[in-house]
Amino acid sequence: MADIKVEYNDYLTYDDLSATIQTITSPEMLHGPVPESPRTIFIGNGREFFSPIDPHVPKAHKEEFVQTDKDETDPMIFELGDNKIIFVPQSIDAEYIQDIITLFDFQNIAIIRPPETGIGLSRDILNDRETYEMLRNAIIQGGPDIKVVPWGQTQQFEQLHKQLHQEGLFSKHQRLR
Repeated sequence: MADIKVEYNDYLTYDDLSATIQTITSPEMLHGPVPESPRTIFIGNGREFFSPIDPHVPKAHKEEFVQTDKDETDPMIFELGDNKIIFVPQSIDAEYIQDIITLFDFQNIAIIRPPETGIGLSRDILNDRETYEMLRNAIIQGGPDIKVVPWGQTQQFEQLHKQLHQEGLFSKHQRLR
């Protein structure tokens, strides 16, 4: 597993990608391989959903507040059935993943974390060519019935959707979820 460097700044803002950064050199496959024809792609973007209120959180509670947002991505492993890909903002314990997979008898699940994660997973995916290509290829492999589901509808997610639409991956009226 790659070494992870974690940095914390005192102030987190919506546009400050250096706020809480975990750095690895390429997308981390937490569980895989990627299903050949995924039915669902989940974008665990809860952190970007809540980041606009960061300036109002007292410094003493900020780290816990940020971590709670990231931790809420884990339950998505349970959701949306088998044959899915989950993009997450942080590593998830391998034993926890294996327990869920065994409990629900999942056969085709991939969990991916971009190499750099900050306060916006959608932006992190857009900013990393390799991670973006993994998402793009999964959408192509999934075909017209694939569902791309965000944790929350955000401006950053809309930018990701717009980029995918511009590449012809979604029709003008097709929504991601």
